[in-house]
Amino acid sequence: MQTATILAEAGLALDTVAGRVADLLSSLPDACAGIPGSEWTVREAAAHLAGYSAIYAEIANGAPSPIQAATGDGAMFREVLRVNSAQRLLDLPETDPVRLAQLVVDAAGRLIDTTSGRPDEQAVSFHCGFPLTIAGLVCTSLSEHLLHGYDIATAVRAPWPIDPTHAALGLYGLAPLFALCVNPETTNGLSVAFEVELRGVGRSVIRFVDGEYRLEPADLGPVDCVISADPIAYLLVGARRLSRWSAISLGLLSASGSRPELALRFGDLFIYP
Repeated sequence: MQTATILAEAGLALDTVAGRVADLLSSLPDACAGIPGSEWTVREAAAHLAGYSAIYAEIANGAPSPIQAATGDGAMFREVLRVNSAQRLLDLPETDPVRLAQLVVDAAGRLIDTTSGRPDEQAVSFHCGFPLTIAGLVCTSLSEHLLHGYDIATAVRAPWPIDPTHAALGLYGLAPLFALCVNPETTNGLSVAFEVELRGVGRSVIRFVDGEYRLEPADLGPVDCVISADPIAYLLVGARRLSRWSAISLGLLSASGSRPELALRFGDLFIYP
């Protein structure tokens, strides 16, 4: 994956996945099905996608995010997101699945049009003032469509295949944002390094230095644990949609290095919102 093409690839992927979400919604008689393991229904998941694509388009144009919280505390970040999401769901009361489908497509389209042709590394201010690139912003939106599309499909027992390239792009957006999701209770004073190998994609390093999250290129320094992962499994496990034990048993996750046992603690270092 070349840096110069990430934004263009992410825009095409987002257009495809938002269209798949819309097609799935449009096929439903209603949007009332509950999502397993969530308080949301299909309606809430679709409305969330439409609402947050609109926020991302505003962020791309320089507007401050409505999500503000202290960085480095995943519990606080999750709560601020929850409150904001709940209010936005009230502000968008649409229940018709066909109309929801159109809202999803229109909002994603605005984000794609707004960001198209910009330099990949153009800086934007994301939630909590966190620095992100414009390519990372669109990749983050893609990850949300992949995951909430998965939720909707699970709720209505429909297939939801994920393209590994789309998963890798989504993870490109999410990787730096895990700094907002750090669990202060499990990372306090922690100094450890994990190399993450996304199979068929590339390697990067997540390093904690006295509890501080850092994302680094591979080979800059020693690591304690190497996690090898199928990109789809890594996305779903990280977002708490797939059990790590299931992924391990299927051969989709494995660990090596001087301290491979640290891989079992990796997910506990974050509070996924």
